[in-house]
Amino acid sequence: MSDHEDLRSFGLGRNLSTFDPKDWNLRLFALRRTDITERLWGFNHEALDQKDKPHCGGFSMAHFGLCLPTFSDYTNEDGDEFYKQCKITDLQPGWENGTSVRSIAVTGQKLKMWPNYAFATDVETIYAWLLNSGPVIMGTNWYTDMFMPNGNHVIHPTGDLAGGHAWVAIGVNLNSGYIDGLTSWGPSFGDNGRFRIPMIEFRKLFAQQGEAIAAIETGKIDPSGIVEENPGCLSALKKVWGK
Repeated sequence: MSDHEDLRSFGLGRNLSTFDPKDWNLRLFALRRTDITERLWGFNHEALDQKDKPHCGGFSMAHFGLCLPTFSDYTNEDGDEFYKQCKITDLQPGWENGTSVRSIAVTGQKLKMWPNYAFATDVETIYAWLLNSGPVIMGTNWYTDMFMPNGNHVIHPTGDLAGGHAWVAIGVNLNSGYIDGLTSWGPSFGDNGRFRIPMIEFRKLFAQQGEAIAAIETGKIDPSGIVEENPGCLSALKKVWGK
């Protein structure tokens, strides 16, 4: 953490989304199996680094693509470019004032990173998606104590409110009671950008106007709210810059 003693070196940049009733609810797509109690989606890449820029939205898109079960070899340059595209979606091209989770979702769809997306409105749906389908892009408040993982890479949403941050939830363990996350402040943060939050604290954090989206493929939605076939995370993501 010596490289991050000054909290100003941590870029944030998540703005609250504008509600759109046309957005899909992830609850209609998430399988709710009881035989799986833990999952950690692989991340076999050096954590990206947004530095002090408010580009966490673009970098959460890049990290989502770098995680299994998808894998696209995105770079810091891609994270910056994704943020730039989000600001075009926001009708604020060139602005350095952050972006919203909904802009992330819409921009990813425009760039054909995913065909569809859905918002999770409760933590149980987030847990179900993480256990059965894939990572989730999060937008939450970020507190000063969250910049300082302990020796086990655990963070706690305490201290003063620093701002909003977009990051990727990459796993959950119902047995130990932790959510696994991935943020974009380089490999020196936590365990190569990875950290853990106690589930009880994550629930409280999400209740503070937290947001979560998942990329979904077209699936058949059962009126009872159970999907006939698991749309899952996308089987593959392709780089959109022609690299």
